[in-house]
Amino acid sequence: MIAPPRSPVHSSVFALALTAAALLIALVINPYLDPNTSLLFIVVVWLSAWYHGRPGGVLATGASVLAILYFVVRPGASEEDLSWNMAARLAGFVLMALLMTWVTASWRESRRLLA
Repeated sequence: MIAPPRSPVHSSVFALALTAAALLIALVINPYLDPNTSLLFIVVVWLSAWYHGRPGGVLATGASVLAILYFVVRPGASEEDLSWNMAARLAGFVLMALLMTWVTASWRESRRLLA
């Protein structure tokens, strides 16, 4: 049986809600996860890509980058914090999140075709 297509609004709300939940958790446990705050957002990207494919994963990636920049980096922003190191870490996060989105969505599509 072919499932009806999901609404893009549903995937957007899902991705943004997961990103908001990860942001709240990251803000609460930031002292314990300080250098690895992006781990929670990687999980959000993966879940969004798993349930809603590429659009959900890409939206979660963008929302996660904005949340990391605005809430995690900005509160203590000085010239030393906004260095090449932070730019490289964000670029690595974006590349890893987009790769994970592409692989997960491709895997789900191939499973759907084989079923």
